[in-house]
Amino acid sequence: MGSTRLPGKILKPLAGKPMLAVELERLKTSTMVDAIVLTTTTNPKDDATAALGESFGIPVFRGSESDVLERYYLAAKEAQADVVVRVTGDCPLHNGEVVDRTIEYFSKSGADYALGAADLPEGLDTEIFTFAALERSARASILPSEREHVTPYIRNHPEIFKIAESWKLGGEDHSALHLSVDTQEDFVFAEAIFNELGEDFRTTDVLALLTRQPGLRAINEGTTGYEGLHKSLKEDEEWKLIQRLVLGTVQLGLSYGVDSMPQPTKAESFGILDQAYAAGIRIFDTASAYGSAEEVLGEWMASRGCAQSMRIISKGSGRADLERSLQRLRLQTLDGYLLHNNRGDVAELQAAQRDGLVKHIGASIYHPEEVEPWFEYVQIPYSALDRRFEQVSTPVVFARSPFLQGVLLIEPGALPAHLAAARPYLESFIDVAARFGLSQLQAALLFALHQEPAHRIVFGVKSAVQLTEILAAAHTAVPEGFLDAVRALPKPPVDIIDPSRWHH
Repeated sequence: MGSTRLPGKILKPLAGKPMLAVELERLKTSTMVDAIVLTTTTNPKDDATAALGESFGIPVFRGSESDVLERYYLAAKEAQADVVVRVTGDCPLHNGEVVDRTIEYFSKSGADYALGAADLPEGLDTEIFTFAALERSARASILPSEREHVTPYIRNHPEIFKIAESWKLGGEDHSALHLSVDTQEDFVFAEAIFNELGEDFRTTDVLALLTRQPGLRAINEGTTGYEGLHKSLKEDEEWKLIQRLVLGTVQLGLSYGVDSMPQPTKAESFGILDQAYAAGIRIFDTASAYGSAEEVLGEWMASRGCAQSMRIISKGSGRADLERSLQRLRLQTLDGYLLHNNRGDVAELQAAQRDGLVKHIGASIYHPEEVEPWFEYVQIPYSALDRRFEQVSTPVVFARSPFLQGVLLIEPGALPAHLAAARPYLESFIDVAARFGLSQLQAALLFALHQEPAHRIVFGVKSAVQLTEILAAAHTAVPEGFLDAVRALPKPPVDIIDPSRWHH
């Protein structure tokens, strides 16, 4: 059965008054809640919601529209709450009795978090948690679903929080019944309940009515009330994917790669960095050897005021290089610092780490035999043609050159003379991409992203258009059999896949 989303639902008239007003009246019958606080957003479109709360004489807290967890935390902090009972505003059939039964269970459990009875219908959902748990969640949560739906971080971390065991009221299980109002069909269903029972009824009255008139259940059959959460969980996966993308900045600091595109201007570089940040990319790779890249990146972060939310990784030969990089980047500390081409003083890096100049140290290497036990971060070349590092075992791997410095993106006939020997290998790769309906860019990026899912992928661009194409390619579905087909390609000689051996 199809359904239509219901805009402005909490203010839609139900039983002669705004639906939210109906729910507030029903929740006020609780005998165990000390105070009700209505939280809404600072968006002017929610002025009416705030006014409604004020008309009820209850405190109204207005906060972030997108970060609901922060809004809850700040509201609870302002209210000086020790324990928070969470009920959403789309549950007009909820009531104080259900809330009180959940509070009783939570109080006996000694837990940090408890849910309402598992055999109750959806739409009577009640969550109870300590302020301490809420505060820790607000500081630690990062996933979109955790910020939007308030409590997933608590539920996802039983090693941190004591989660009360699931419990039931007993009798028939009604958990498959959907009572919240998310769609037009849900509203018609709720309206039918109020038309039959009036405004003063208990959950048992609703269940008895649905037993007498089972046809009412068909009104909103097929909706679940969890569509929003499922959408957020999908967004989580997209967010996790973006977090694995690392924007390399070598192209912003010097002429680089086999294509003929010029180095972007500072204004163009700022546009690229803005676009990457807006897309959710937070890790940026640079090096003292990348021309003006560190200066460009440092000036951009300072102008945007975003340095605190960034993770910057740079490269050089030791402490003196590191300190100069910090100056150019206008930072006090780096997330990572690597010995460039595995050349430099390890002891100096370790001392700089102890002094707080860098959080993680390691090296940028070209050959598998260069991997060393002290690496915390390692940057390796990795692409559809360069698969030498498939068994690298270090805590965090940054796989650079997924496009083999642009070789995998050009037509075979356009290869420069010094890479003529790469032609048959490139043609084989292009054949595989075409067989699975992928562009060269899609095929190269998807292989690097999905062949080694633990890797973070370092890539560079020279234009906003290229970045747009790469971000779109990252969200392309991987055709079945594609990864195996690429793995079956012949491995080129090292002279072809190692740019340090290319002779122009």
